[in-house]
Amino acid sequence: MKLDPPTAKRFTFLLSRRFWPLLTVQALAAFADNLLRAAVVLLLWQMWTEDARLRWPDAIAALALLLPFVVFSGIGGAWADRLDKAVLVRRLRWLELALAALAAAALLLQSAPLALTLLLGYGIRAALFGPTKFALLPQHLRREELIDGTALVVASGFIAIVAGVLLGTWLAAAGDWLGLAVVLLASALVGLGAAFALPAAPPAVRLERGAAWRATLREVRAQPAQINSILGISWFWAAGVWLLMLAPDWLLGASGTREAAVGHAALLLVGGIVLGALLCLVAARRQVEIGLVPAGALALAGFGFDLWLAAPAGAAVASGVPWRGAIDLLGLGAAAALFVVPLYGLLQTRVPQARLARVFALNNIANALLMIAAAVLVQALLALGASPGSLLAGLLIAHALVALYIFALVPEFLLRFLAWLLANGVYRLRVHGREHISAEGPMLVVCNHVSFMDAIITLGAIPRPARFVMYWKIFQVPVLKWLFRAARAIPIAGARENPELMAKAFSVVGAQLAAGEVVGIFPEGGLTRDGEIAPFKPGVERILAAHPVPVVPMALCGLWGSVFSRAPGAPWPRRVWSRVELRIGPPLAPEGLTAEQLEAAVRALRGTWR
Repeated sequence: MKLDPPTAKRFTFLLSRRFWPLLTVQALAAFADNLLRAAVVLLLWQMWTEDARLRWPDAIAALALLLPFVVFSGIGGAWADRLDKAVLVRRLRWLELALAALAAAALLLQSAPLALTLLLGYGIRAALFGPTKFALLPQHLRREELIDGTALVVASGFIAIVAGVLLGTWLAAAGDWLGLAVVLLASALVGLGAAFALPAAPPAVRLERGAAWRATLREVRAQPAQINSILGISWFWAAGVWLLMLAPDWLLGASGTREAAVGHAALLLVGGIVLGALLCLVAARRQVEIGLVPAGALALAGFGFDLWLAAPAGAAVASGVPWRGAIDLLGLGAAAALFVVPLYGLLQTRVPQARLARVFALNNIANALLMIAAAVLVQALLALGASPGSLLAGLLIAHALVALYIFALVPEFLLRFLAWLLANGVYRLRVHGREHISAEGPMLVVCNHVSFMDAIITLGAIPRPARFVMYWKIFQVPVLKWLFRAARAIPIAGARENPELMAKAFSVVGAQLAAGEVVGIFPEGGLTRDGEIAPFKPGVERILAAHPVPVVPMALCGLWGSVFSRAPGAPWPRRVWSRVELRIGPPLAPEGLTAEQLEAAVRALRGTWR
């Protein structure tokens, strides 16, 4: 049995051409965007009177970077799906080098209009590059590397943003326009060199232009997980803008000036996002763990509520409270990363490669529109006299509504969250052989049946959504019934008990396999009463006769005697936080496969450990 790679070898892809060039290119792109943005803000600041300086320079510079995403993201997505992505990245880096040369001249001349125009050019380049960035990751990284790569890209991107803003502000404030020009040109040159190290990334399928966009829109509308992931990511960016405009009010007591408070708030939020992205590396355990999304949403609500309690009136806070606000802002950033990183990973794994860049283009358009709308709304409400405290309360209410909407339409998020809690709270789950679950195509997974939580644990351990067939009496267990319904489990009964229910179950299983989905079954027909594997029933042969799909054997080890098993003894506490394993074997060809052979394969995987 092939085991997961050891932790010591987990990040070997960092030094591979499959990853470091892209990491370098995207980080330098974010750095350059914000370096130039900081310089433009100062140039605009010098042009205007004191009254106009308060918010307009920041707003105009931000719009110069955001508005191109609305117009040009679609073009970037179409290019990335039709062309070799590595070639496209190189062309965009050449474009940035030309923009950097012109921007350097504008900075040396201290021309605010020219610098602002070139910042708009940087925004266009960013919009064209945006869909390629996340679409490249699943093309070059293995599935077990994808969540790590995504988290590192998100973390490095925010570090680059802060570095660009800080260095740009410092050099511009010091009047070192030559230093700004040199850094901008050096960033473009190094990024161009890294782009030439990118390995080839040809398109998966060449689609006719109009048909490709129509197919993309149809797919996104038909897949609740995809469209709600886009909603969740866009909400992350919009809420970030909303919060960043309010956060300085909670730090004025420690920062002295509003300008310093803005910088401190941004550092805390970005530091929290980096921390949260790194936490994803630990919590996700090398798979795209969308169960972290509800955890992040709850943590966001908790830290946000405590921030609101720190100054309910919304006035500038008194001494002592800013430290509480600082902790809350750091926690909000970390929670936001736990919320958004798995959503990026879900899109990367659930969308076909042929249309992935277009989907990210749609996502970037939605991001930009919601960010602009959030900024305009908050600014308008502040101008009308709304307090920061009341606007933070509004943000928390909006966050609750968005989260409830997403989780109500896609219960898979909550189910994976519960599975993650079970795997890490009630049990200590280790998964071997996760790579045997193919990324797409129909598949039947079979497993021994030890506890009432087998389906939920297994559902959370495999990287694809699945529907499990479950004995109808277990399906009807009080309290757990709502959970099994949410998991879209398929109840089944014996031919003598309820032939209609049995026929319906086989019909649903057939429809799922015909649609290219994963179906899980427990062929023993019920929970073990002695910890041993009972003979497999022949229903699996009936399924394979009608739908010959690959069969993946799995074995649960260590659950016998745990909380939810039928081991004799007191029902609680029995064994809690016990070590449990799910062992996944290589796929078996369906031709001629019998129930006895499958039972033998599962027994071999499990061994003697019950």
